[in-house]
Amino acid sequence: MRLRILIICAIAAGLPGAVQAQYGMSASVRGPRNLSLSDGEPISFFMELSRELELSDEQRTGLIDIRRRLRIENASLVKSLDSLARISGVELGDKPRLTSEDLRALEKFRTMSAPVTDAIRVNNEAARAEARLLLADRQRVKMDSITTAYRGRDRRGGPDSVQRQR
Repeated sequence: MRLRILIICAIAAGLPGAVQAQYGMSASVRGPRNLSLSDGEPISFFMELSRELELSDEQRTGLIDIRRRLRIENASLVKSLDSLARISGVELGDKPRLTSEDLRALEKFRTMSAPVTDAIRVNNEAARAEARLLLADRQRVKMDSITTAYRGRDRRGGPDSVQRQR
């Protein structure tokens, strides 16, 4: 279920590269990369870095509360994405390759789901901003440094880009 939601969000965000890698399509067909760390669930990223950021128990509790509210806010939007995927004919089953019909369905889905995807991004960005307020200045600086390194890893040919090129 969670994988299906992530694939739908990636498709909606204009990341056919992620889907193409899943189905073995060539990297040259990839579209624009519009998905950022603020998409998906940004609070999980904070939580994954709790040791590096040296989060206090109070900060962790605050992040968990933000994540809980974000999931509630986004739940109906994710259901809408699921419905739009069905309406547009997107099939998320295992396939060796995407057909031209699949690509048309993905494009239709991407167009229809743009407002929903934008709403998810707004919710995620608001949650990320709220989470940053829980951090001390030194923790924000460290978070920014880690985030910059994480984003740059893909552009420099790190593990993420290798995965997509296969």
